[in-house]
Amino acid sequence: MKYFYLIAVISAILVFGGCSETPATGASGSAGASGSAGGSGAASADSGVTDVSKYVTLGDYKGLSYTPSTTVDEDVQNKLKDFVSQHTPYKEVTDRPVQNGDKVNIDFTGKLDGVAFDGGTAQGYDLVIGSGAFIPGFEDALIGYKTGQTGDIDVTFPENYGNAQLSGKPVVFTVTVNSISEPESVELNDQLVADNTNFKTVQEYTANLTQEAESNAANQRNGVVFQTAISNATFKSLPQDEVDKFAARQKADIDSSAKQAGLSTEDYVKQNFGYTDLSAFEADINTYAQEWVKSVLVARAIADKEGISISDQDYTDYVARYAAQSGMDDATFVSTYGEDFIRDNMILEKASAFVGDNAVGK
Repeated sequence: MKYFYLIAVISAILVFGGCSETPATGASGSAGASGSAGGSGAASADSGVTDVSKYVTLGDYKGLSYTPSTTVDEDVQNKLKDFVSQHTPYKEVTDRPVQNGDKVNIDFTGKLDGVAFDGGTAQGYDLVIGSGAFIPGFEDALIGYKTGQTGDIDVTFPENYGNAQLSGKPVVFTVTVNSISEPESVELNDQLVADNTNFKTVQEYTANLTQEAESNAANQRNGVVFQTAISNATFKSLPQDEVDKFAARQKADIDSSAKQAGLSTEDYVKQNFGYTDLSAFEADINTYAQEWVKSVLVARAIADKEGISISDQDYTDYVARYAAQSGMDDATFVSTYGEDFIRDNMILEKASAFVGDNAVGK
């Protein structure tokens, strides 16, 4: 399955909250910022289906189990470690081969079945060994190389790699090591933070990272347990007009992106998503549209049952917040995404937060 722009909620991050890179083209919503489907009841969140019970029966959505992959403290410590690493100076060495942790400057050419593939060639590329920036096996294979040495590295792309033409395929990289540099000692202190961030002290910077980590952890938890709530629900049918509307929005967005790139939609899809034909791409869009509609139906059903509502002020604040993050004024944001779609995201955010707040093991 391929990733599309506005399915982030299915993968545990809401569309606007997850900062989707490409906006959907305008739907049938109002071009104003405050919206007309106001009121304080949960029905104000509905974008077309007034009786969700016709389509879905909720299963368990309270007390769902969730185990985070990392703790907030672990996340913060990892980010501090990454921060120090990013600002660590390196000193070139010439008297030894590559070791783990070194930064190597390399030229490389990747070949599939003896033919160089797109994106697999570079000159003068800086790579920190052990960073995991390259596919598994590539960085480890460079350990022991000397400056000026050229060799072939046999690796296999992961099965879930984003390019279908390379997923699971064995390839050969011809690599030349131009230089080897080792990291110098760097201390995490107030000066390092002040020189490289908007914060003055390590304490201030750490507090900000902690706040971000807590927010990210909550979003991840909410998304994971909400997906479980979707899986626990029973769907009698789906409102086809809602499915068609979402699919049309995605197709129009891709068409627009292709036009901006000076490509046909088919060529754009092949180059950016690894599809070999447009029909498979459109089939996946329709599948994702169905998943989106399922998530919205479950969110609306939970909102109805739990009295979760969206007020006019909620809507106005939401639009203002995400319009600012997107670099748009409020009216442009609404006309770009459509009021219905924005309200769907709002109810998804509130419903998933409710399910997350009632999860066990958080």
